[in-house]
Order: sequence, then C-alpha cells, then structure tokens
Amino acid sequence: MNIRGLREVYEKFYVTRPARTEPIRILRRLDESALDDAIKKTAEEMGMGGSISPEKEQELIDKVGVKIVGGKMKLYQVSPELGRILAGLKINIVPANDQRIKTMAVDDYGNIYINPSFSDELSDNEFYGVFAHEAFHIASRSFLRKGSRDHYLWNLATDAVMNWYLLKDGFELPKGGILPDVNTGIFKFPFNDPKTGKPIEITVFNPDGSVTSAENVYEQLVKIRDSLPPQPPDQGEGEGEGEGEGEGEGEGKPGKPGKPGKPGKSGKGTGGKANDKVVVNPDGTVTVNGKPAKVDRGTFDKAVKETASKTDTHLTKEEAQEVNKDVKELTPEEQKKIEKEIVDNLKKGKQEADQQRKSSRTYGSSGQIGGVRDFVKRLIPADPVNWRGIIAAYLQHANSSVPSWMKPSRRGMAAGVPLPSRGSNPNKLHAIFAVDTSGSVGDEQLYVACNYIRKVADTAKNLDVRICLWASQAYYMSPNITDKGALENTLKNIKKFVKSGGNAISDVDRLIKQYKLNPVVTVYITDGQEEESSANKLAQAGSYKKLFIIVNSFLDEAMIENINKLFARFGRIVFTPNLD
Repeated sequence: MNIRGLREVYEKFYVTRPARTEPIRILRRLDESALDDAIKKTAEEMGMGGSISPEKEQELIDKVGVKIVGGKMKLYQVSPELGRILAGLKINIVPANDQRIKTMAVDDYGNIYINPSFSDELSDNEFYGVFAHEAFHIASRSFLRKGSRDHYLWNLATDAVMNWYLLKDGFELPKGGILPDVNTGIFKFPFNDPKTGKPIEITVFNPDGSVTSAENVYEQLVKIRDSLPPQPPDQGEGEGEGEGEGEGEGEGKPGKPGKPGKPGKSGKGTGGKANDKVVVNPDGTVTVNGKPAKVDRGTFDKAVKETASKTDTHLTKEEAQEVNKDVKELTPEEQKKIEKEIVDNLKKGKQEADQQRKSSRTYGSSGQIGGVRDFVKRLIPADPVNWRGIIAAYLQHANSSVPSWMKPSRRGMAAGVPLPSRGSNPNKLHAIFAVDTSGSVGDEQLYVACNYIRKVADTAKNLDVRICLWASQAYYMSPNITDKGALENTLKNIKKFVKSGGNAISDVDRLIKQYKLNPVVTVYITDGQEEESSANKLAQAGSYKKLFIIVNSFLDEAMIENINKLFARFGRIVFTPNLD
C-alpha cells in the first residue's frame, strides 16, 4: 500500500465508522493537516516514508519505466546472456516512500525490486550499473549458493566480485558501496584494524592475479570479523524496553479523561541499544554516541550492512515475504526449475553472443581477465559427470584390495576340512567419505551424497564405510553407515552441527586418527574453495588413496587451475556442477 491508498482508507473510515482510535478522533475535527499527520504516522509504522503526492509518484514510476527499458537494451548489447535473464524476470516497482526498500533489491526467489525515488536520484549510467548488478545476482544464482552462510557477509562477498567485473567494463555504480579497485582488486573498509592500525581490507584477486570467487571473499570477511574483539554488552544491537509512559487506568466519569498511568520501568536490553550512533572518522577511528570506541565485531557488522545497502538491498526470505505477498518458500524441485531456466537463458544468450560478436569493445574484453562477458562465462556450468560411477569404481577397487583371510573354523578342522569361520573379517579396513558442510555444498546436495554413500556401501562387504562431516573443522564421524540408524543420525548431525566460516579439509585426518581408523580410501566431497595452507597439510595425512569430488557450478579456467594446484598431487580430482 502507498500513501494514496492510506488516504483512501482513512477517508473511508471517517465517513463510515465511529471514532475508536486517536487518529480517527482527530479526523472527526475535519482538520486536513491532522489527516496528513495521521497518514504520515501510520506510513512510518508501516515502514513507508513521508507523504508524496500521487502525481509525483506516478511521475517517478514513468521515469523508472523508461530507465528499465534503456537498461535492458544496454545490457543486451553488452551481454546477450544477461539480456535474456532480464527479459524473463519480474521487476517490481515499490512505493517511492517505502522505507524497507530504499534503493534496488533482490530476493532469494529471483525477483528484482526498484524504488523509483532512488532511481530518480541516479544518473542513467549509474542506474544501468545497479540494474546490471541485480541481473548478476540472478544470473549467478547467489541466492541458491548462500547455503548456511551469514546473510550479510555473503551478500557483501558477492557484491565485491560482481562490482569489480562491472567496474572493469566501465559501468558506473553509486558511491559508498563496495567498489574494489579495478587494478589491485582491493577494497578498503573505512576504518582501521585495532591491532595493526592499518585499514581493514579484502581482495577479489587470487595470489596469481586471477579473479577469485565470492566463496573465497566470504572466507576473508569471516576471518576479519572473527579476528576483531567481541562487541561490549552496551554497544550491541539487541532490543531493550526503555522507560515509557503507561496508559491511564480506569475509565473515569463520562466526559473526563482517565488518570495517566505510572511510567513503565526500564527494561533490560539484550545486547545494547539499537540506536547507537556509530561514526567512522576520516582517520579510521570510530566513535559510538560521540565517544571513542574500538572497532569490534558489532561495528564491523554494521559497516557491512551499511556498505552493502549503498548499492542495493538483499532481502532475507522473511523480508521478501513481507514485501511481496506473491512469494512463498520454494521446494527443492522449484529451486531446480528456477536454476535450470536461468542456465538455459545463459546458454541461449551465449550462442547469440558468439554469433553476433562484432567487436571486443561491445562484447567484452578479448582474451583478458575482467568484464561482463568474462563473468558470464563463469556462470554457465559444465556438463555433469558420472560421479556415482567413479565413486563406485574406487570403492570396488578398494574392497577387492582388502585381504580376505579369516580364521579357520574349529568344527571344520576337527572334520579335516579347512573351512573359514563365520566371524567377521579381522582385516576389515575403512572407506571414509569426508563431506563438506560449510555451506558451499547445498543442503539438498549433501542429502543426495549421503544417501548414495549408504547405497554404494552395500557393495563393499569388506569395507567399513563411514561419513565424516567437516567445515571449519572435522566434527562428526559416523559408525559404519550400513548400521541401523547410522544414516539418519548422520543427516541429523549435518543440521545440528553445520558450521559456516571457512574450510579445513586437512582436519579430516585428525578425526580419522582420533577414531583409530585405517582407511584404504578417503573421498572428499567439497566445492574446492580451500586455503593453500590447509590443503598443504594433506601431505601429512595418511598414505591412503584420496579422491576429490568438486561440486561447483561456478568454476572458470582460473579456479579449476587453482584447485588442481591444491589437490592434484594428492589424488584424482573430479569436477561436477552438481550431484544430480
């Protein structure tokens, strides 16, 4: 509902209903200014801004409509892939005074929202830049890749990579957002690290100069946040009930107001004052409510939200459902359908681009890193491989390599016949499936992997097959997955102990040793976004065979090269966009 709608509601109430609330009692005075005040107050409570005339709002809507058409045409020229994405999207224009979406926004359901007031403040080129930014969010399926990661840190990470590509191609973006340097790839936050005194910064470049993934930028942000001191209890963002005026008790005599109630008692906050004024000074120091303060995790979180909101707003599922009543929770099948439509449009757009390419200036840099077309190339997943067959082959080979000698049966020996006993194989070894639950591999993919592991384990009678769950550390080792209830408990532990904030693939070996297991093969299922220091520690792991199943639909040549550099010396690597 917009301001015009509110006015219609209030006028209808004035005509048809008796006065029951304070705003309507005011309306009975037939005071136009009071009507405006009442509407403004209700608009603020509903998350809408100040009053704006219907004529002005329609003017803004008409202007943004023209910009949308221009933006689609420009993006189609630069990237037919993105042009196709935008052609099939539902673009929602929100009320000009909507305080929930003050800029542009995207939600987890693939919808784009535009505030016409924000659009009106942007130049045409800036509008095209933000419009392309929103299209990037949809095309890269960032809402599907988020997993269990922190909502705001993940959005900032995706913004950093996407904005670098846009800036590389000469797009303009509003000031104050996350705008990495085109040459160095570095973005500096507007305050200093309290330990080093140097600006806090992240980079969108890998050590070899190639552009990194949003997943890697996210890990940088998590490390920065975790390295900062915890926020003091009086500077958090918790809510507390302050002192308030009580309402009158009793009705009093007719015609006289009731007695005012006593002021409410001061409530206890749960983390501090939500209205703390945090100011970052030019020298990188920070003040909270005018007093010097150290940069802490709370300050950093606020800076993340503020920086990300300069370009656009990333709605949570709950916010999207509040803003747009047409959206609903997606089933896994619906998510797959959306992703397939996006990928199909990207592929069709790529075919058109390859046919229509006329100049490197129009269709992206020729053979160079950077630019919209280079980013789009990363978004088209490779064809899936038969990862199930590869795992089965490894497991069968491992199973056949286990010595099957067993103790002779006493009964058989007494009869002069050397038969094996019925006991279990004393030489039984282990096969470990190390599953990354850090959020990089989606929940549905994890369930597919674990259920297949349980199924294939039945074919390896000589092996004790177990699942190890790991993220920032290895935290769960299942019993033999064929045991009764083992798979169910493993799936429960994925939900209960899922962790975000960094991978530590080498920590799997620690848990293997802790359980005194003797694996003949270990299969790692991950997206491959691993730090070199952790990957190097795999050299200290056992001499068992290693197979790496890299599940990632956003791999370009540079990322594949980096993953090969990390893991190829330890075992075979299989790349697949998904586990379907």
